[in-house]
Amino acid sequence: AYGGNENLDPVDAARFWPPISLLYDRLTEPAFDNMAPQPSLATSWESNDTGDVWTFHLRDDVFFHDGTQLTSADVAYSVNHWKTSETSILASTFEFVDSTDTPDDSKNNDTRSGELTYISEYSNKMIDGACSITLSPDGKHVYVAAKDANAVAWFTKNKSTGALNFAGSESSTDILKGACSITISSNGKHVYVTAKDAHTVVWFNRDISTGALTYVGKYPDGMIIGGACCIAISPDGEYIYVAAKLSNAIVWFTRDNITGALDYKGEYADTEDMFGTHFVTVSPDGKYIYVVLKNKNNIVWFEKTITGDLTSCGENSTNITSPESITISPDGKNAYITDFNGITWFTRNITTGALTFCDKYTKPSQWFHSIAISQDGQHAYTLSFGKGNWFTRNADASGDITFKGTYSYNNFNLFPGSIKISPDENHVYIVDPFYDSISWFVR
Repeated sequence: AYGGNENLDPVDAARFWPPISLLYDRLTEPAFDNMAPQPSLATSWESNDTGDVWTFHLRDDVFFHDGTQLTSADVAYSVNHWKTSETSILASTFEFVDSTDTPDDSKNNDTRSGELTYISEYSNKMIDGACSITLSPDGKHVYVAAKDANAVAWFTKNKSTGALNFAGSESSTDILKGACSITISSNGKHVYVTAKDAHTVVWFNRDISTGALTYVGKYPDGMIIGGACCIAISPDGEYIYVAAKLSNAIVWFTRDNITGALDYKGEYADTEDMFGTHFVTVSPDGKYIYVVLKNKNNIVWFEKTITGDLTSCGENSTNITSPESITISPDGKNAYITDFNGITWFTRNITTGALTFCDKYTKPSQWFHSIAISQDGQHAYTLSFGKGNWFTRNADASGDITFKGTYSYNNFNLFPGSIKISPDENHVYIVDPFYDSISWFVR
């Protein structure tokens, strides 16, 4: 049809659309019911009062195939290409675009110290045993898994102050018994919860406007994910990974990006090699999956094959004692493991996924439980027994962290929970399972 001149330029008259539709993402995508724009690469957007300046806020978890992170400069390049390319079929459409600015393109333009200031907290038996937290990509809502309430609760978030207001909850002693880990899809349309005592992973539809959740389905019927204690989603949204403590397994599912439904894909289970499976996370490029084996004082990692299955690649137990969690830095160059005695960090080979020990921040018997790293890579925040700690981070190859101070609040963190930084980087949220609370800080 194109005389043999087909190409993969999405705005060329001779574009070959079938592969292009699979290769490229948009800033927004139309809703199926009313064609209203929904988040895709952009989490949110707004205009000035006159409507002649539009600002798009990009996701921070999007990477090209070579591991390079998407930036506003990439979007600006595309817009300028659509406007100026001699073969662009959209050139006339984009004549109205006077300029495309990228004020946030620098990863190091944030001059804040990183110190946290306590603002307030919410405590209620509706979040009894609050142990895991996540935020919607647009930053408008916060979701909490509460193991003793057998529930997932959601809150609206004030964009400027970070303040939370309770908005609703779903509870069930059947499918949500022991709800302990929660995540959300990158398009913000679905929320997933693991329930360790129900041995299930449960998913909900999310109303993007109100944040409300509606139960859709669960998996499985049996003990395939016995003691499901942690859940992670791939950056492209195509896979869900579950750490199953009683099954001594990592289990993975394919995910329908439209309906959110999960289908069992495979598992790696071994009573010796995977004993004490406790936590799972995915590298920023989606190529490697890292699993904490708490009972073995070990970290193991897997490569995702072209078919979506996992292949065991390696392990490292250097200076690790009863590990709790693992977090990969936003640039993918380092891994940070929290454990009973501190924080251990490793350099990470982006090509092979291998971890090499660097150093450790040690505070014996302080039970470091969770760690969050700011998107610019400059600061790290942890939870330990009775307090929180914050660090500056050297964003070079070493990834070294330097202790700067502690932060606390009323009835703070007798038993550490989970910590998250808001998508706009302005607020930090902490859940405490002992005091059934969620607290927020300005950063």
